[in-house]
Amino acid sequence: FKSLLIHLFGRFFTCIGDLSRYYVDCFPNDPTKQHHYQNALFFYRCAAVIEPSLGMPYNQLGTLLRDECHHLNSLYYYFRSIKSEFPFSMSSSNIERVFEQLKNVDSKRYLSANTSKQYTEAQIILIV
Repeated sequence: FKSLLIHLFGRFFTCIGDLSRYYVDCFPNDPTKQHHYQNALFFYRCAAVIEPSLGMPYNQLGTLLRDECHHLNSLYYYFRSIKSEFPFSMSSSNIERVFEQLKNVDSKRYLSANTSKQYTEAQIILIV
C-alpha cells in the first residue's frame, strides 16, 4: 500500500507540474508567468524526490529548463531521466533537441536577449 501511495503522489506532483508548465506555454506574456514557472519547478522536484526511480519528472524538469534556455541544466535532467530505474523514453530525443538549439543559436541574438548578464569571452564560446 505504501509503494502505491508513493507512486500516486509522484504522479500527482508531475501532473500538477505539467499544468503549471502548460500555463507558462499558453500565456507567455502573462505577468504571473514567473510564478507558474517556479511552481512547475517545485512540483517536478517534489515528484523527483518522492519517486526518484521514475525518469519522467527529470525529463519534465529538463524540458522546462530547456524552454528557458538553461541548456546545461536541461541536459543534466535529461541524462538523469535516461539513467533512472524507469527511464522516460523521449529523453534521448530531447537531448538531441538541446544540441540542435545550441547549434542553431545566434550568439549575438542570444547575448542581446540576456543583456543584464556580463559574459567573458570564454563564457560566450561555451554558450555557442
